[in-house]
Amino acid sequence: MYEGLAPCPDLGHMHKASGRACSYDRRSRRAPVGHRSKPPRARSGEPMRTTPRTRRVADQIQRDLAEILHTELKDPRVRMVTITGVEVSADLAHAKVYFSALADAATKQLPLAFALSKLKPVFEDPDIRKIGQNLKYEIVVLERNGIMLKGISFDTMIAAHMLDSSRLSYSLDELSRVYLGHLMISYKDVTGSGKTRIPFDEVEIEKAKTYSCEDSDVAMILYKKLEPELEKAGLIDVYGETELKFIGVLARIEMNGVRVDPVKLKELSEEFESGLKELEKEIYAEVG
Repeated sequence: MYEGLAPCPDLGHMHKASGRACSYDRRSRRAPVGHRSKPPRARSGEPMRTTPRTRRVADQIQRDLAEILHTELKDPRVRMVTITGVEVSADLAHAKVYFSALADAATKQLPLAFALSKLKPVFEDPDIRKIGQNLKYEIVVLERNGIMLKGISFDTMIAAHMLDSSRLSYSLDELSRVYLGHLMISYKDVTGSGKTRIPFDEVEIEKAKTYSCEDSDVAMILYKKLEPELEKAGLIDVYGETELKFIGVLARIEMNGVRVDPVKLKELSEEFESGLKELEKEIYAEVG
């Protein structure tokens, strides 16, 4: 849906640029920059209307783009880019992505290098247990910044999936709602929305602290609830000996990619196709 999203030409300028937007029309393959006075329309004439469907798609695009920026792009400048919002046309053919680009010198935050130097000993100490949600993401982000996450003890997202693989979402918000009956503070609650939206690095420290600490608190509470459930279901050994260890493997695959032998892949494809045809014949024979 948004595979063709192109970066704004001036994305590389690391000056303060809150509220800047890139518009992209999937059909026209154009990526004009800047705000428009009227709601942008796709070629089909669909305006940027907000519906439950477009909100879900926009939120997913924002999450995916943020993850791509911080896990797949190696340019250190993108660390200072924040995806602050996304708007999607009703026919899902057109997306408008809001972002901010902020240089270290323009922020009031601690320098990144200083913060990483203080956190590195903690993250790399295997004797300090690490409990969290979707720790594969943390592994990738930290390793991009020269830190090897060690001592992984529990991942609430993986535990929840093992206990019930039929859920549509395993986000921290959803797990908090289902298991704890608690509605978490949303990203929009602290950054605002629409024209008043601001990047996270401009959120008041107290609000940012409350939002961030809630994530940690909820992950810990979920751990205390889900671990006994895994034991009760007889899954705790598989979880610890197999699933948990695969987090690092999957993170490595995500960072390095996968080498594919096209010849072998074709052979396997033909083998599977032949097997499926035989299985189909057996099924038809059984049912008459």
